[in-house]
Amino acid sequence: MTSRLHHALSDLAEQAPAPRTELTGHVITRARRRRRVRLIAVPAVAAGATAAIVVGSTLVGGTSTSAPPAVTVTVPPNGVFNDGPLPGPLPATVVEPIKYTYADGCRQDTDKIMKPITGDCAQWRLVDRSGRQWRFPDAPAATRSSAGPAPVVSPDGRRVVYYRTSDEHYVSRELSSGRITTIRRRMPLRGRAYELMFSGDGRRLSFSPIRPGGTDLLANTTTGAVSEMPRGKQVIGLGRDGSTVVLTASSGERKTLTLAGPDGQVRGTVPLSPQAQLNGIGGDLLSPDGRTLLALPRSGVRNEAVLVDIHTGKLIGKPRLRLPKDVNFLSAILGWAGPTKVVTRSTVPRREGPRTWSERSVIVDLDTGRTETFGTIKLWAYRSGMELGTFSGYAP
Repeated sequence: MTSRLHHALSDLAEQAPAPRTELTGHVITRARRRRRVRLIAVPAVAAGATAAIVVGSTLVGGTSTSAPPAVTVTVPPNGVFNDGPLPGPLPATVVEPIKYTYADGCRQDTDKIMKPITGDCAQWRLVDRSGRQWRFPDAPAATRSSAGPAPVVSPDGRRVVYYRTSDEHYVSRELSSGRITTIRRRMPLRGRAYELMFSGDGRRLSFSPIRPGGTDLLANTTTGAVSEMPRGKQVIGLGRDGSTVVLTASSGERKTLTLAGPDGQVRGTVPLSPQAQLNGIGGDLLSPDGRTLLALPRSGVRNEAVLVDIHTGKLIGKPRLRLPKDVNFLSAILGWAGPTKVVTRSTVPRREGPRTWSERSVIVDLDTGRTETFGTIKLWAYRSGMELGTFSGYAP
């Protein structure tokens, strides 16, 4: 990417909290900084414009206090997620899908207190569709000194995967039953970091090394089994059930599409249409039926995407993305919410003052151009405490 948006986002990435072991840290954070979507160009991006989130439970005179853990905490009427008491820990089972994930530091400004955030304040928060919130103590803490990445929730909101530092394994937790499955591959994070991507049903999960040279992995989250993908290729799309895997070059120009099965066996390779490009776009790009890939037009036309037949590599459509007028810029495409619908993530203008930040997820129908707001994360936030959050629970 060479646009002004890219430079602005890169500058902001430099200001984000440092990873926790030099190259470990936030899987989502690094992945999305590396492959930002460039569908919407903006003449100037404010210094706070980044897909971020985070900080807060109580604040009095610039210092923080932790309220006693509450059994049930919901999003307040004002819509600000962290404008209330500290939530209690996630219960053994959760019935409703998880819709939001964010990191909260109890409004502590690490630049002022000169020490890392610890304890309950450093735990990630999960929010279900009804707005009920919980802390997630199983995942590594969301602090600058933490040794692991953020938890990742499946598109259907029914499964969360997190890193277990005690034995250096990723763990899958089925939220409705509480069933735990250990991914059967030790993944020490010293000098390594991964981008994680779920299939639509949450049963498959890919691991893509952030640094070139590694091998992508595909895990079965119900059994823990792991398969290696073709070397030198990066997973860019998983069908809803993960039975079809689309890969492209892990570095350099992406001119071909490679199709593989969940076992890593190559089924074929086709040239990608010269009118489409995959650089600068992230998320699960493969449609639920495993036939169509979302890409960007090489022409750089604003608010436009292209659809590619994965079996031929040829263009089959050029849908327009009509986002709401108050959206600052499109920061990511998360995945698909149906046969013709894609899920986007965007920042929105600040309206409650300099200490608030909002991020919105909008679903776009590629056939009709119609949009609908999936949800908005709004937080009281301090820049030095920002952590990435994300949306889930959009897949049927």
